[in-house]
Amino acid sequence: DVVTFYRYVLDQGVDPRNIFISGDSAGGAVAIALLRYIEETKVLPSTRGVMLWSPWLDVSSSAVSRYSKSKSLRTDFLNLGLIEWGKSAFQPVPRSEEQERYLCPAAHAFRSQTPVFVNAGTAEILHEEITEFVRNMDQVDGNKMCYVETKDAPHDVLCDGSVWKLGPPVRPVHVTHVIHTVYSSIE
Repeated sequence: DVVTFYRYVLDQGVDPRNIFISGDSAGGAVAIALLRYIEETKVLPSTRGVMLWSPWLDVSSSAVSRYSKSKSLRTDFLNLGLIEWGKSAFQPVPRSEEQERYLCPAAHAFRSQTPVFVNAGTAEILHEEITEFVRNMDQVDGNKMCYVETKDAPHDVLCDGSVWKLGPPVRPVHVTHVIHTVYSSIE
């Protein structure tokens, strides 16, 4: 669906240099899957950049077990039931090696000519896999990665902490400032 949508946008005459792919949580998984597809197939042109906000980067069988042991499980609003539901919705049966690269990009780095910005809260249960993804992608020669952590923020830093009644509001990164700073410095 996301490939079809991207192709539709391009067919409308939108210059890919004016397109940023952005995804939050499971949408981050979709955004990184589109980036991988663009980079590996070379069928479609690259976008100007990708922004991932608390991306869910591991839909493996062991993920739920690992999340259940996270010290952030008590402070994050994501619960294991929601993650299990998401895993069953995303995960095809049976899985192939090609699908594994898309479902678990944290463990399957790839070359990208597109700059990638990633934000994660230090109090979210996905924090470990997000930092692993950034570290692995950063080790691929030529990749342009920018990683920003938001201290003590739970999953989905774009949401204000007071909305979820998690305590005082978390100050999210100002999106326009991030776009200007990150992408002007790496182009």
